[in-house]
Parts: sequence; C-alpha cells; structure tokens
Amino acid sequence: MLKQRIITALVLAPLTLACVFFLGAEAFALFCAVVILIGAWEWGPLMGLNATISRLAFMAVNAAIIGFLAFTVPVETMWLNDHQLLSESALKLQPIYQNILLAAGVWWLLSTALVYSYPNSAAAWRDNLVVKGLMGLLTLIPAWIAFVAIRTLDINNHFYFGATLLFASLAIVWAADVGAYFFGKRFGKRKLMPQVSPNKTLEGFLGGLFAVAVLVLVLNLSFSIELNHYLPYLMVAIITAIVSAVGDLNESMLKRAAGIKDSGSILPGHGGLLDRIDSLVAAAPVFILLYMFVLR
Repeated sequence: MLKQRIITALVLAPLTLACVFFLGAEAFALFCAVVILIGAWEWGPLMGLNATISRLAFMAVNAAIIGFLAFTVPVETMWLNDHQLLSESALKLQPIYQNILLAAGVWWLLSTALVYSYPNSAAAWRDNLVVKGLMGLLTLIPAWIAFVAIRTLDINNHFYFGATLLFASLAIVWAADVGAYFFGKRFGKRKLMPQVSPNKTLEGFLGGLFAVAVLVLVLNLSFSIELNHYLPYLMVAIITAIVSAVGDLNESMLKRAAGIKDSGSILPGHGGLLDRIDSLVAAAPVFILLYMFVLR
C-alpha cells in the first residue's frame, strides 16, 4: 500500500505542477474541468447515487455549468482589470465568477458548522438528495473557478505569476497536511472530531498550522519580502489551511454518513481523486477571495 501511494504521488505531483506552470488559460481550464468532473463522478456515492446513469447525470450537471460559465465569460476575460492587475489596488472578477466564489465562502462557513455539529446536523441533509447535490455543486464548481482564476491572474502580462500564486496555495495545503500527519503521529492524543474522522487529532491540526507558519516565513525570506508583510500573509495562509482541514473533514463526514471508506479507486494506494483534493477544493476559493479582499 505505501509503495503504491509513493509511486502514485511521484507520478501525479510532477504532472500537476507541469499543468500549473506550462498550460495556457484555456488548456488549464480544461484540465481543471476534467479533474472536477472526476470529482463529480466520485461525489455520486456520497449522495447515495450508485447507478452509473445517476452518477453520469450529476457529472453532466457539473459539465453543463462549467460549459455555460466558460461560454458566457471566457476564462481569458475572467478578470475585469487584467491589463493592469499588478498595479491595481483592487482586483475584480467578472460578477458571475465573483458571486459564485462569495457563495462558496458562505458555504464553507456553513460546512464548518455542519462538521462541528455532526452527527446532529446530519438530520438536515443525510436523506435529502437535492441538498447533498447542492453541497457537491458548491464544493466543485467554485473550486474550478478558483483554480482557473488564480492561474490566469495577470497571465497576459506575467505568464508565471498566477502559476506561482497557485503553487503557493497548493504548498499551504500540502504543508498543513504534512505537518498534521507528523505532529499527529508524534504528539497526537486528543481527538479533533472523533465523530467525523477518528484518526485526526488536535495536536496534528495545530502542527499543520505551525508548518504553514514556517512555510510562509521561508517564502518571505526566499523572495526577500518585507517583514511587515509577514503577518497579513500568515493570516491568509492560516485561514486557508483551516478551511482546507474543513474540506477534508466535510468529505469524511459525507463518507461516514454514506457508509463508504473511499470516494473511489482511481488512484492506486490513495483511493479516489476526491480523497486527494478534498482539502484543495475548499482552500482554493477561500484563498483567492482573501487574496482579492485582504492582500490587495
């Protein structure tokens, strides 16, 4: 199992980074759409949809929404002030994209409450197919928008700027995951959310946040960023890391309610793709919102 996990990670990590740094806007949007649609396929069992036709139908809904968005407002024009982004004091997305991201921000606040109050909160959604489908749409569609928005940030003037920013957001989530794993293994005693994910500990969660703080400091020093910027960057990174943990717990909550262990089996040793990106799909919309409204 461990060997499979390592091999899969060694294949996926370079592939993902290559797509992040070298694909153009349309190609990257298509790549992200494929990832999201695989996530939609795997969301089916979380909704109680086990028949192939039902899962394909949910995929089709996600594909239709992404297609409509991309056709209505092409990804190359996603940012209203793309021609002068780096000199602007404020960043603005096309209203349709920005409003969906804001809705996602509200969703992840609500999701935090649902996870915290589980299993009592399950009475409101466990047997409601429409609600669980809406939860899926609010998780997957804003994630596609966020990934593409981050990558296309100032892409016409600085091709790698958005890619670097997206890599930073990925690094925050990865640092939180790695820190949580090692601190949890070494110091973990108190359960974080035993009703949702019995293996996660408070010490691991705090260790993940510590790892993120160290990462931000290293990035500040590496890029010679003024020290007075450390605190706002740290605040954004910490909030992003916390939301990434909520994304992980949210999927664990849904899997527990559905009585399944993994969202799928597409990744040898890892389970489903959704199991690998559950933190990222939560973190990315919040990260870009914070970047827009806090850092800029």
